[in-house]
Amino acid sequence: RYWDPLNVQTVDSNPDLVIGEVVSHNELIVFCELSGEVFYDSGTTPTPFIRNSSGVFEVGCIAPYSISKIDNSFMWLGKSQTGPGGIYRLNGYTPENITPPGIVTAIQEMTDITDAISFTYEQDGHTFYVINFPTGDRSFCYDANTLMWHERASFVNGLFTRWEAQEYVYFDGKHLVCDYTEGNIYSIEMDTYAYGGDVRKWLRSFRAPSSGMKP
Repeated sequence: RYWDPLNVQTVDSNPDLVIGEVVSHNELIVFCELSGEVFYDSGTTPTPFIRNSSGVFEVGCIAPYSISKIDNSFMWLGKSQTGPGGIYRLNGYTPENITPPGIVTAIQEMTDITDAISFTYEQDGHTFYVINFPTGDRSFCYDANTLMWHERASFVNGLFTRWEAQEYVYFDGKHLVCDYTEGNIYSIEMDTYAYGGDVRKWLRSFRAPSSGMKP
């Protein structure tokens, strides 16, 4: 089967560059720098892809590998005319910023966030979105069931660094991740209390109580 090289479709609702593309519910979602557009296959020739007039949104994507499918939607590291605002989730055709202010501040303080990479997985009834920042050396995780965030990390030479798990695949009933430092493959197990053979480290913190909570 041949494809006519002159058969092109432009993404021109906003004058910015294409960053990434995903397919959802037989629709093509195109993420640009400062905006996004949704196309559907009309079955017509010579150009089958037609823009959905309701599927144009004014939040773009700053890191192509931050785009990951979660449930029946997508999440990504967004950017708009006012700058990088955090991590968004597509609700229908509307981007929603679901990032708490503390994580937004941490992201904006990084020198480079265009290299962010994410993956999603489901375990014990929870759906997780994990995003790693190689330059920023931090990793954050969103639980789609509780709508809460937490930070994940590895413990190397007495210091917390970004989580070593970078690539993910579900295979043979296991949640497998690749360690970006050595290329080793590990399985995420809820009943295993070691970290690749090492002792697992935890750091818990909480907000200081307000003056009204003082004894």
